[in-house]
Amino acid sequence: MRSADARLPPLERELLALVVSVENRCEVCVLTHAMALQKHGMARVLIDAITIAWRRAELEPRHRALAEFAWKLTVHPADADESYIGGLRAAGLGVEEIFEAVQIVSIYNSNNRLNNAIGLQPNDEARARYRAG
Repeated sequence: MRSADARLPPLERELLALVVSVENRCEVCVLTHAMALQKHGMARVLIDAITIAWRRAELEPRHRALAEFAWKLTVHPADADESYIGGLRAAGLGVEEIFEAVQIVSIYNSNNRLNNAIGLQPNDEARARYRAG
């Protein structure tokens, strides 16, 4: 996720992780990825819009395609086909970027499910850091 040889920029990787975590209602991951997006330069108001209702967030076309892909693969994994990838291609992503997006969405779906299954919750310190922005 934070590798120096990643194909997607850090902001896009964190966007994918945030959309997945919002859909899976993994509070620890939502806070973590929201704070990471802020560190990577995304405006707090946009981050808040993504966490509340990402479809209404004013995302640029490439980011919207990534968010849509993350949502589809999270909510409808059994229906995954070429159409899921087509939106990413249309937004200008190359093969390696698409593969990385698939990896990130898949990994965070697994992480979210694990965190939710064991009841992991953000502690007061994490909540305070998030509110402090």
